[in-house]
Amino acid sequence: MNGGTAPTPPHPGQRGFSLIEVLAAVAILAIVLGAALRVQRQGLTALDRAEATNRSMLIADSVLAQLTARDTTAGRWSGEQDGARWQATARPLNHSDFNGTTRGGFEPLDIRITVFGADGRRFELRTVQLGRRS
Repeated sequence: MNGGTAPTPPHPGQRGFSLIEVLAAVAILAIVLGAALRVQRQGLTALDRAEATNRSMLIADSVLAQLTARDTTAGRWSGEQDGARWQATARPLNHSDFNGTTRGGFEPLDIRITVFGADGRRFELRTVQLGRRS
């Protein structure tokens, strides 16, 4: 006897993972991470769309405020604001409820403001307001 102890064999319950098990776990992890990244990308795309719509709405509101701050008459206007083009039209509203009932040189105007975003999307704001008879 040499006084040393012989190595003990591993216990059956203490073995490690096999290569197949590790590869399966990595594959499952890759699938889950891929799906999570896809969901995150879709969320960011939706956020970008919402921001673009909000920006277009603010531009349309600003143009409407500029038009109504002065004596609006029927006509067409266009311009550019914050990198987006806009067009506005004001036409007399042809509705039987209003024919001949407006007084004082005013008439109801159908106002449409269209904002064309840099991404190619369109946003339209439509309202009816009293304007000067042209």
